[in-house]
Amino acid sequence: GFIHLNWSYRDDAYVAYDFTDREPSYDLVNLQVGIGGDTSRPWDLRIWCSNCTDERWATGYFNQPFYFDDDLGQFSAQFLGPPRTWGATLRVGI
Repeated sequence: GFIHLNWSYRDDAYVAYDFTDREPSYDLVNLQVGIGGDTSRPWDLRIWCSNCTDERWATGYFNQPFYFDDDLGQFSAQFLGPPRTWGATLRVGI
């Protein structure tokens, strides 16, 4: 059997040219647990989870065209990273 844990930390960072908006720091955790066969007939079955703590973070920011607030300031929008995802994978070698 095996366990694979992947952890990464991202520090807070500015996300706009005028240094007013900051993306807060966050942690990402990925996990895989599984079993496998020998090398003569390779196979493995794993259960996995990506972004196990369901962190919300932006991968990119942009100004949204044609949307303005009451002061005619343009709204900014963002692309979000993927939410918690989980599944199972069976691999069989021939």
